[in-house]
Amino acid sequence: MKALYRILAQQHGIGRFSRNYHPTHWDQQDPVNLALSSANTCLHGIVHAALLAPGCSPALGFVHTGTQHAFVYDIADLYKADTTLPVAFSLHQSTNSEQDARRNFREELRLFRLLPRIVRDIQHLLTPQAEDADLPERHGAPMVHLRDPQSGALPAGATTALRPTDVPAMVVLATTAVPDHLRGAFSRWTTEVVSGIFTGSVSARVRDKLWEATSAVVGNGAAVLIHPAPTELGYAIRTAGTRRRIPADFNGLTFMKMTAAPPRGAIME
Repeated sequence: MKALYRILAQQHGIGRFSRNYHPTHWDQQDPVNLALSSANTCLHGIVHAALLAPGCSPALGFVHTGTQHAFVYDIADLYKADTTLPVAFSLHQSTNSEQDARRNFREELRLFRLLPRIVRDIQHLLTPQAEDADLPERHGAPMVHLRDPQSGALPAGATTALRPTDVPAMVVLATTAVPDHLRGAFSRWTTEVVSGIFTGSVSARVRDKLWEATSAVVGNGAAVLIHPAPTELGYAIRTAGTRRRIPADFNGLTFMKMTAAPPRGAIME
């Protein structure tokens, strides 16, 4: 690697180059070191993803040891000469080499098709006996299977993680003048922290069932449900019953809209 540093430094007229990485003095480093650190971080992320895809452990390195990313560093070193190093040294006069390195590295990846190359090289490294096998072009190498100590090989594309509807998440439910049996149902799953306000962690399935029951019998009362959701605000608001404030969407953001007050003496339906 040091020999390659010397060659690239001579090509770009830099003179003597020394690799330095000081996170505590990040802004004091020269443009090449800043660019190299930035580009290497991008490369490490891609290699990490490629290692996890066939079920390899990023911590079980061969050359690097003593870190949770040892294997990532091992594999990344195979591609630095073709990717991050030329990019970094070409930015020796850049005024923002850290940002330029990320941008240029991304452009270079389109030419290298790096991710499938990494996966193919990893599989060849771990299964060298399959080198001469007649493999389909789509795969390039035999699959590296995940294994369970008791059940053996695990099927590809399967996950044992909880489904999104089964993962508990915090909800807040505010009620006004709802039937007592509905408040009792809320108490089985949540805690009434203040009169009429319930909070707790429930799955999306339980949350939706509670809200379905609430909407069906709220009558002249009112209820508001707030729960996490993939929105710009990070949460969703649902309302049921008679309320002057109703949620309104505006370009992906939720605001509360004030409706006109009913005439005095009117009967609410």
